[in-house]
Amino acid sequence: MQISNIIVGELYTNCYVISNNSECIIIDPGAEPDKIIDFLESMKLTPKLLISTHYHADHVGGVKNLVEKYDVEFAIGKNDLNFLDAQPAWVSNLISTYEKPISPNILLLGGETINLLDLDIKIISTPGHSPGSICIYVENSIFTGDTLFKNGIGRGDLPGGDINQEITSIKDKIFQLPNDIDVFPGHGDKTKIINEKNDNIHLK
Repeated sequence: MQISNIIVGELYTNCYVISNNSECIIIDPGAEPDKIIDFLESMKLTPKLLISTHYHADHVGGVKNLVEKYDVEFAIGKNDLNFLDAQPAWVSNLISTYEKPISPNILLLGGETINLLDLDIKIISTPGHSPGSICIYVENSIFTGDTLFKNGIGRGDLPGGDINQEITSIKDKIFQLPNDIDVFPGHGDKTKIINEKNDNIHLK
């Protein structure tokens, strides 16, 4: 398994490409779909699934173009479905390449294991930043979207958000994983679970 990071859009969203041989899964294709496509073409990769960790415009803004080009399925947390078409305008307006995403083919509740690319991709429900926020756990890595950052957590004041629920999700779900797991957040640098347990002032 190889993990590549493409930073996209005005909010510097981390779009992750998990690849194995010539196929890949794309996490949070939030903007600049042409930049993502150029990367896929240069690496000769074919996407088999798009997954957004939550509904916010900077994490779904490139979905439409990628689905149209590759005829690939799109997955998101079920409890975010009703928010996809009701983006906060100030967020979507910040993303110059934003296009309203297509309806997802796959709705995730948490607890699922998706078997693709010879990998077991485990979905963890972590509501709080949004009602349907999910984290994606594969091998020794977890992709946390805007739930958990290096030395930070996602805001809880956007529609459907609940900061107390988010903190509970982090402590009861993410922090129950092994300490040496690599954390790949939706923005900023990667970290490890042990570092956030010890150093993240928002979780003391």
